[in-house]
Formats: sequence, structure tokens, C-alpha cells
Amino acid sequence: MSMFSNRFLWKASVYIAVGGMTSVMLMRSLLKERVRQTEYFRDSMKVLRTHEGCKYLLGEPIKEVGLDVGDPNYANNTEAHFEVKVKGPQNKGTMYFWADRPSDKDKWQIRRLELELQNDDKRLVVIKPEDSQTVVFE
Repeated sequence: MSMFSNRFLWKASVYIAVGGMTSVMLMRSLLKERVRQTEYFRDSMKVLRTHEGCKYLLGEPIKEVGLDVGDPNYANNTEAHFEVKVKGPQNKGTMYFWADRPSDKDKWQIRRLELELQNDDKRLVVIKPEDSQTVVFE
């Protein structure tokens, strides 16, 4: 005969599963918040919110409504690329940005930033590589 009843084992497995899922959700939430606090994320949102074309298309205020920390988003010490769901009173869309820096002691530079509206597969290029020197924030 088993040392534990089937009912006890079933309850224990449910508690372990719920605890595991809760832990994963908490870790993802903390990771998203860490990304939101980074220099490259704040700078890219600042560029989007001050760009006249973006303000015209989305309306004001422009808010971030979705950040996925999985593929294809990534960041390391010298490069970052993210897709961020954004919305305004007039429209919704996705902001794509690429940022880099020569070393982890240097400031981040937004190299490219694009806005794709929800019902339009064309992207508005807000910053292209040759313009990127103009978006270094102090």
C-alpha cells in the first residue's frame, strides 16, 4: 500500500503546478519592469511620444500597452531590439526599435525606430540609421 493517498498526491501536484505557474508569471512581470526602466526603452518611448507623425497617427497621450520579453525581443550589454505594443486615443500599433552602444560604459543610442499601425502592414520609419546620432539623450 502507498504511503500517501491518491487524494493527497493529487492536491500536492495541483499546489505545485499553481505555485510554478505563479512563479513564472511573477518572473516575467519583474523582467518586463526591468526592461521598462532601461535607458534604451525610456529613450525610445520619448522619441515616439515627441515625433509629430506618431502623435498625429496615434493621438496623445501615447501609452505602452504590451511588452513581450520573449522572441524576437532581446537585449544584451551592447545591443537591444524590442517590439512594443502602443496605443493612443486614435489608433493602436507596434513600435519596433533597435539600440546599441559601443561598450557597457557608453550611453545607448536608438539606431532605428519604426511604428506599424494596427490595421496597416506598412511601417512609418521614425529614425533610420543615418539619423541615429540625433537621439542620444543626456
